[in-house]
Amino acid sequence: MAYNFLIIGEKCDDVFHYGSCVRMSPEAPVPIFTTEYDVLVDGMAKNVYNNLEAICKTYNLSDCRVHHVFSHHSAVKERFVDKKTNHYFLRLDSFDDKYSQIELDAEIEYSISKADCIIISDYNKGFLSVDDIKMISNLRKENCILFIDTKKKITEDIISCVDFIKINEKELKNNLDIFLYNSNIDKFIITLGEKGAMYKLNKTFIEAPQSTIDVSGAGDTFMAALAFKYMQTKNIEESIVFANQIASIVVSKKGVSTI
Repeated sequence: MAYNFLIIGEKCDDVFHYGSCVRMSPEAPVPIFTTEYDVLVDGMAKNVYNNLEAICKTYNLSDCRVHHVFSHHSAVKERFVDKKTNHYFLRLDSFDDKYSQIELDAEIEYSISKADCIIISDYNKGFLSVDDIKMISNLRKENCILFIDTKKKITEDIISCVDFIKINEKELKNNLDIFLYNSNIDKFIITLGEKGAMYKLNKTFIEAPQSTIDVSGAGDTFMAALAFKYMQTKNIEESIVFANQIASIVVSKKGVSTI
């Protein structure tokens, strides 16, 4: 069956400077990093988009369409990485406060109305307000599934207008107040890094252990795979298992990767 997916959120440029440190600076007690090569990849919502397109292609669903509404602005995240060990020396974020708020014009409203599944990848940079999220929910057609991965403090307004919320372990701790006392606990999927993922606080799904090289962007991959599988099965637990499997592939690669 054909599905129209729509990704909405901020994008960024992920830059990986791979090199090494072999000496200390004579001017200050800091190591000197020598870059040998650079890798530039898409990050944040655009990484979700790239992964979803790759998953559709890998599983031969050529009749599915992946659309997007990205921020016009892209922040830059630079990571200085030891090429041998993949150890991060430094991460430098630039232009992180330059995002302007989305304008829900007629073209975007039309894309929302035609989507069968919407993924909101909200990094809380000012592109999407809670009111924008509520409006996106109101504009979607009947039976359109809405996923959100948000860095915002989760409120009842957000919970009430989406179908599923993906958060990580740190975000769970920041939202324990509303999570523990909310009747919609079945909307929450919590990613736990190498420990897998948890659903409804009492079900943990763990992927088979393997070498973890880089977790950058793994949450974006998990979200793309989760939405993809749910549209095929309408079974959230089966979808979590699949998303774990796909995410375990990308963490075995360097940098922000697609499957």
